[in-house]
Order: sequence, then C-alpha cells, then structure tokens
Amino acid sequence: LDARNNLRIDYSATTDAPTVLNLTNHSYWILGGVGSGTINNYQLKLTYERQVLESLNLIGGLDGLMARFYRSDAISTSGADVLLRPQGYTEPGTWLLGGAFAQAVFTPIKQVDLTLGARFDTFEDEADPRLTPRVGLVVKPIEDLAIKLLYGQSYLAPMWAHTRANDGNFF
Repeated sequence: LDARNNLRIDYSATTDAPTVLNLTNHSYWILGGVGSGTINNYQLKLTYERQVLESLNLIGGLDGLMARFYRSDAISTSGADVLLRPQGYTEPGTWLLGGAFAQAVFTPIKQVDLTLGARFDTFEDEADPRLTPRVGLVVKPIEDLAIKLLYGQSYLAPMWAHTRANDGNFF
C-alpha cells in the first residue's frame, strides 16, 4: 500500500526445470466498508509486459473506471461533512468506461526501435467504441542524438456533462 492507498502486488518466480506454477491472489474487499452500498468511483488497471525475444518486448493491459457523477451545484460542505443535494434538471448517474491496449517494441539493431501499438476504448453506450493506433520509429545515429518519427491517433471520450446537460456543471 503506497501513500495514495494504491495496492500493488508483484509476483516473480524462477525455475531451472519445467514447473507448474500459479501465482495469484484471491483476496476480496468491500472497499467502502460493510453496508457501504454500490461500487462507484473505482478504477482498475492491469498491465502485462514480456520480453519475448532479445529484440522484441510486448506490453498489454486493461483498464476500467466505474464513476458516479453529480451536479456540482448539488454538493455543499460543512467542515469535513459533504452533503449531496440533487438539484437541477439533470439526474446523477454512473458510467462504466473500459479499455485495452497492446504494444510491441522491436529493436532490430541497437540504434533502431520500432513501436507498434493500439488502444481500444468503450464508453457504455454513450459513444461508439474506438480503436486508436500508434507507430513510432526511433533512430540513434550517435549516443547523444535520437531522431523520432511518431504517428498516433487519440480520442477524447465524451464527458458526462456534454451528454447530460447544456451548462457543463458536472465534476
């Protein structure tokens, strides 16, 4: 557990012969405590990296976000207490955002790296799913000089405020 309450579990194993191995963790938590209600405002990130050849590194991962949105004018504070008062014409709601990515870095010779990758995002019926590619070429003709040629696409996910209200008063 780090200073921001992020839990990270790393596993590593080395054998000198073929071995059946299952490194896993089956812990489950009620993140808000017993009786805390629904699963809202939680984020999950899983990343896997593997050097499959001396010249090829693969990276992949998944991420997801379950968020609950409220009108910003519906929240007031008094000391440490936060009071949610639904107001206005737009209902609060939850939104599940999910994505996956894969990337390969190929180094045919010491001075050249070629990167190919893509990311897929889904927005729970708020927008069409998107696939965004990326390609990169890095050439190091001398030790202190790197020449980079990069191409990528990105996509700005729709915001809850853009799809629910005309005034943008969400956070």
